[in-house]
Amino acid sequence: MNTKRLLSILVIVVIAASMLAACSRSASKAPSSQATATKGNFPSLGKTPSVSQQDAIKTQNPILGESTATPTTKAPAQPQATNTQAQPAATQAQPAVTQGPSVTIPTVTPGLPATYKLQKGEFVYCIARRFNVDPAAVLSINGLARAELVYEGMSLKIPQNAGKFPDGRALQKHPAKYTVVAGDTIYTIACKYGDVEPWAIAMANNLAAPYTLTAGTVINIP
Repeated sequence: MNTKRLLSILVIVVIAASMLAACSRSASKAPSSQATATKGNFPSLGKTPSVSQQDAIKTQNPILGESTATPTTKAPAQPQATNTQAQPAATQAQPAVTQGPSVTIPTVTPGLPATYKLQKGEFVYCIARRFNVDPAAVLSINGLARAELVYEGMSLKIPQNAGKFPDGRALQKHPAKYTVVAGDTIYTIACKYGDVEPWAIAMANNLAAPYTLTAGTVINIP
C-alpha cells in the first residue's frame, strides 16, 4: 500500500517537474535581438542608430520636429536694373503768340528830305510846320504863290538852308487822345497838331498801311 502510494507521488512529482520545466523554458526565452526594423530603415532594437539611419529617421518622421527636407539656399534677389540715363524733359508746346497787325512806317530820312510827296489833306504850311522850315522858302523854291492850291501826290521841294518856322509849330498840346472824325487820316491829324509826324501816330496806335481810321475811334497822339 505504501509502495503504490509512493509510486503515485513520484509520478505526480515527475509530471509536475516536467510541467515546471516546460513553463520555465517558455518564460525565459527572450525575443531575438536581431529582429529587423520595419520599413523606413529604422535601426534594430537595442542598437544605437548610425548617422545615416538618424538622417533617414529625421526625413521620414516629421513628428521629431526636424525639417523633413534638406533646406535649399535661395539665391538673393537680383536688383532690378535702373535706367540712370536722364530722360529728356518733355517739351511743352508753347502757345502761338498772336501779334497785332504789322505797321508799315513811312520812310523817314534823317534831317530834312530833299522832296516830299503831299498826301490827301496836306498843304504847304502843314509841311513847313512839320519840318520846321520857313513856309515862304517852301513856296519860293517850288514857284508857288501864297494862295495857290496844291494837290495830293504833288512833290514839294524842301529847302535845306532856309530859316525855321517863324511861330510856334505845335497847334495843339500832346501827347493826347484824339477822337477820329469822318475824313480823318494820320496825315490830316498830324497837320492839326503841327509838329507831329504821321508815322509816329501810326506807330503809337499799331496801325498798318493804308492806316485806315474809323470815325469815333479814340487814338493816341504821341
